[in-house]
Amino acid sequence: MQKLLVIVVGFAAYGGYKGWPLYTVVLIGGALAIWNLMYFGTRPMQVATGGPLAYLVRISIINTVQAAVFYVAGVGLHSLLG
Repeated sequence: MQKLLVIVVGFAAYGGYKGWPLYTVVLIGGALAIWNLMYFGTRPMQVATGGPLAYLVRISIINTVQAAVFYVAGVGLHSLLG
């Protein structure tokens, strides 16, 4: 599972490095949310404050922000390396 996480994060950074469109961030954020559900299971979703839908919205927002950070890291790496 950890290798899958590294691959997904690598796609986000590589997308930023190669200048892929910004909707890549949303797709990678969705992939990270799915990874989160696979890794931690559905138990946190069942006991979350606000119910399962609120949990999914929170985790999707957090993972999209993380994907954006990795995308920007790829853009920064591209600008550093030329």
